[in-house]
Amino acid sequence: MKRAVSILVAAVSATLPQSASSQSSDAEDISVLSGECLRLVYGRQNFSEFCEPKLVNATFASGRSTWTFTLPNAVMTFSGWGNQQVLINADTAEHPIDRVLLNLGIEGVEPAITTAVGSCRFGNPNVPVRITCSATTSEGDVVGLFLTDGSAPETLSR
Repeated sequence: MKRAVSILVAAVSATLPQSASSQSSDAEDISVLSGECLRLVYGRQNFSEFCEPKLVNATFASGRSTWTFTLPNAVMTFSGWGNQQVLINADTAEHPIDRVLLNLGIEGVEPAITTAVGSCRFGNPNVPVRITCSATTSEGDVVGLFLTDGSAPETLSR
């Protein structure tokens, strides 16, 4: 899990503008949710069968907030500004997405960072809840669908 957190922080840092990256790439909060990854698609690439049963939510000092789907030694991150989150109702929030990052964790291969228009919709993770992220990018549609198992998220510190 420590390797996944390292990949996550490096991946999200790469999505920050240069000035923000050098000043505020440290995650303030990292929560790991357990459950089942139901779908993970990046354009024409379907990673669903490799998606792991962990979903990582992180907030950064820069104000960026992310949802990261994990693969063996790789991550796909939906990223946007946390202060733009909207409450849909008492149990559901929606977080706009402006970037999607795919880091295959291969040395020498830069993460693919694409501008995106989309959102992640989520509810209280302490009960079984579906977390849905979808966006349109230059690579095509990107989708992540995760069902939490209702257990309390694991909070990590860096």
